[in-house]
Order: sequence, then C-alpha cells, then structure tokens
Amino acid sequence: MKSSKQHKKKGFVRPTPQEVEAYAALIGYKVDGEHFCDYYTANDWCVGKAKTPIKNWKLCVNTWKKRDKIKMQANTPSVPMQTNLTARDLINEFESSRGCSRSGTIPEADATEG
Repeated sequence: MKSSKQHKKKGFVRPTPQEVEAYAALIGYKVDGEHFCDYYTANDWCVGKAKTPIKNWKLCVNTWKKRDKIKMQANTPSVPMQTNLTARDLINEFESSRGCSRSGTIPEADATEG
C-alpha cells in the first residue's frame, strides 16, 4: 500500500559566500561570493523582470560565468597586437600609410587641386 503522505519539495536554501566561491572554483570560475550573495539578496533572490524566485543558485553562478566569458571575448581584439615593434617601425608604418617617403617629405599635391 502506498503511503498517503505527500513529499513536500525542499525549499530554496540561500548559499553562503563560501559555498558560492567553492562551487565557482569547481567549475573553473572565480567569483566574489559576497558580491554574488549581496546582489541576489538585494533582489530578494529573484531573477528577471518578472521577479521569478530562484530555484537553483548554482545555475545563477553558471550564468555569471557565461556572461563574463562573453564580455571577455567582446573586449579581445580580433587582430593580435604586434608588441615587438620599435618606435621607428611605428613611424615607418604611419608614414607609409599616409603616402610619405622615408625622407619624411610629404608627397606633392595633385596638380588638379585648387
């Protein structure tokens, strides 16, 4: 015979900052547990415009990790920077892009101009 008792769902338990940091480290992410907990406490542990109560705080940590990864990719230049250029190299590159000769003179103006 089946028991007539109904199992109640376990309610949401707010994590400690240490639990947040430990879980983040487990998934290869570094987060300030205090900041995370303060953020969600200020929002009554709800997410979105509809203020949906959080059921699983670990999913929120995952979301923060994904968001930060996207921000990092957006801030990464698509063309690698050349860091081994000397000042002379930079000047030469600039002059050649402006049509200047190595002597530093500016090319003569087009005869059709004013």
